[in-house]
Amino acid sequence: MSYGGLILIILGALIHYGKCYDLIAGYNTMTKEKKEKITKDQLTKLSRAMKNMLWGMGFSLLAGYFAFNYFNVYFSHFVPIIMAAWMIPYIIYMRMKIKMD
Repeated sequence: MSYGGLILIILGALIHYGKCYDLIAGYNTMTKEKKEKITKDQLTKLSRAMKNMLWGMGFSLLAGYFAFNYFNVYFSHFVPIIMAAWMIPYIIYMRMKIKMD
């Protein structure tokens, strides 16, 4: 079973629905003054983007695990490709669309 996919889905839900914003890299290391400067709208956009990225990677890992298991292909060779296919576009999206400063 691909537990990594399940963990990513749970983390995405915790960040967006559980309001666990300290799980977001960069936000948890900010000073209180910088955290207070961030508007609720910016934080909602950031949490939604993180949820989408984590859910996309999680569901892709689960789907890939079951698909490769069905065709008897060794799955772990494709994990970095699946992760990069989701992370690179979302990192670019988050840098361009979500301004934190």
